[in-house]
Amino acid sequence: MVSCSSIAENKSKSKVKINGVSYAASKVLIDSIDLTTIKNIDAGWIALMPYAFINEGGVQLNYNASWQWKGESLEGITREIKICHQLGLKVMLKPHVWISHGEYTGDFMLNSDSNWVKFENSYSEYMLEFAAIAEEQHAELFCIGTEWRLFVKERPAYWSKLIMDIRKVYTGKLTYASNWDEYTETPFWRELDFIGVNAYFPITKKENPTIEEVLQGWEPITEQLKSFSVEHEKPILFTEYGYRSIEGTTIEPWVSDTKAVVSMKEQSLALEGLYISNWKEDWLAGGFLWKWFNNENKPRDGNQLGFTPQKKPAQLVVKKYYEIED
Repeated sequence: MVSCSSIAENKSKSKVKINGVSYAASKVLIDSIDLTTIKNIDAGWIALMPYAFINEGGVQLNYNASWQWKGESLEGITREIKICHQLGLKVMLKPHVWISHGEYTGDFMLNSDSNWVKFENSYSEYMLEFAAIAEEQHAELFCIGTEWRLFVKERPAYWSKLIMDIRKVYTGKLTYASNWDEYTETPFWRELDFIGVNAYFPITKKENPTIEEVLQGWEPITEQLKSFSVEHEKPILFTEYGYRSIEGTTIEPWVSDTKAVVSMKEQSLALEGLYISNWKEDWLAGGFLWKWFNNENKPRDGNQLGFTPQKKPAQLVVKKYYEIED
C-alpha cells in the first residue's frame, strides 16, 4: 500500500493539477477562437464529449450520423483535438451515450444475455473507434464510460475486456466516470490510471448555506475519497463537477431540469467550498468543470439557471483556483 504523499510525488513528476472544463459539442466545425474563453480562466484541460444515441432497451448505438452536430462527429472530434493542442490545451476524450427521453444511463438494463452481447459489441465498436482517434491525435486521457451503474454491476467481465481492448489501440491514460454514489462499487479501478468520480455529492440540506456549512459538509466526503485513493493506490479525478446558479444548489447538485430561483452567490460559494476542501489534496488529480459552451451552442436556459459559470460571478472563482494551480 502507498501513502497519499507517494501518489502526490509520482503525480508531480509528470503533470500539474488537471484544471479542466467539459466542453459542450458544437453544431458546426469550430476554429481556435471558439476555445479562447477556456484559456481565459486558466484551464489547461478540456473534455470533448461526442455522443452516441440509443433507444431505451435498445442494443445498437447510433453515432457519427449525418443528423448529429459536427462537434460529435469523427471529423469534428479530430479537428477539435488538433485545435486544443495548438492552443496548449490537453484533452480528455469522453464519449457519452444518450438514452432516449434522457433516461439515466445508470438504470440501463437488458433482459437477456444475447441482448447484452449485442449491446456490448456495439458499445465496444463505438469506444474503440474514438480510442483510435485519441491515439492518432495524441489525446492525453480517454474515458471508457460514464455512470453505467447496472451495466458495470451486471457485466464486470465485459469491462475488463474492454479495457484490455482499448489499451491495444490507445497508449494514453484511462479513466471511467462513475457517479458520486457508486464509485466505491466499481470493480476495475486497478486496471485504470485514475479513479473517475462525477462529484455531485450532496453537501448541505439547506438553501443559502454559509461557507462554513459547505466546508463542514465536505469533510466526511473528502476523508472517504482520500481513504479510497490510498486503498486503491490511484489518484482520484473529478471527471465532472459543478453547481447550478440556483438557490439550494448544494442540496442535490446532480439535478439539472427543475425550476428554481436564480442565485449566483450560491453557485460561487459552492465552487469555492469544493476547491477549498479538495483542490490542494494530494489524492486529487484535478477535475473537469461542468459545463462550457461556445458561441454557436449557448445553453438553452440563457445561462441563468444552468451549471456553466460563464459570464457569471462564479467564473472568477474558477479562475482564482485554476490560477493558483497553474
